[in-house]
Amino acid sequence: MAELVPIAEVVKAVGLRGEVKLYPLLDFHAPLLESRFLYWEDGEPARFESAREQAGGVVVKPVGSDDRDAAEGLVGRELGFRRPDYAAADFP
Repeated sequence: MAELVPIAEVVKAVGLRGEVKLYPLLDFHAPLLESRFLYWEDGEPARFESAREQAGGVVVKPVGSDDRDAAEGLVGRELGFRRPDYAAADFP
């Protein structure tokens, strides 16, 4: 897998519906969360149903994370871009 450049880390589960809080590792804007180039550190594409800013981070609902248990399973994961994707004409 190509080298991942992390932009955020999942720091905690939020609520009961599968949401998690992302802690930004660099200055990024919410529209980055809609990029088709986002991946988890294991190479799985990262897609989100929703996102909202919240004190020092962003709360997101990852596709497939539908309850508290699923959200807790994401804690500690990193989110980022693969280094080769930076050369794509439509990045991010």
